[in-house]
Amino acid sequence: MVSDPYPSRQTGRHRLLLIVSLCGLLLLPALPLPSAEAGQRAVAEQRFTATVAKVIDGDTIRLKDGRRLRYIGIDTPETRKKKRGRWMYDPQPFAVAATRANRKWVTGKQLTIVLGRDPVDRYGRLLGYVYVGEVFINQELVRAGLARARAYPPNTRLQTQLKRAQQQARAEGRGMWQRSQHYRNRP
Repeated sequence: MVSDPYPSRQTGRHRLLLIVSLCGLLLLPALPLPSAEAGQRAVAEQRFTATVAKVIDGDTIRLKDGRRLRYIGIDTPETRKKKRGRWMYDPQPFAVAATRANRKWVTGKQLTIVLGRDPVDRYGRLLGYVYVGEVFINQELVRAGLARARAYPPNTRLQTQLKRAQQQARAEGRGMWQRSQHYRNRP
């Protein structure tokens, strides 16, 4: 390695670099940084409109653009289960009723979908709160006793509202809370 025959030039470069760095550090606090709250609001407010191509079950739909959407914060009884690597139609109590209600409420309607903080699940489905006009479909399924309120962190923004709807459905003995021992004894 050959040393610089003019050490003063090297020192001058170091001084210039030091001055530029210090100026940058002094200006850094003046830059506007997004707050964590603003970031959460931006993610939580990702919304779009869509139309349903197919209702898959009580809490899952396929949109006209081909994407699948799973409703956040709820769990409806399953219509199918896997046996020996194959999906078989074997509905749990109230699974058919939940699917029919979902079909009635969303088919042919303009939906507003508000994506969750985590907008896609491990199966590639969108995760969202679904509205038809001002009607919150996720909550209506719970209120009718056709779905349980169930938190899937980090998508828990409206969980308190869904839990209240479940408590009301349970107290009034609606849907699964009326007849099904399978769900009655579950939290």
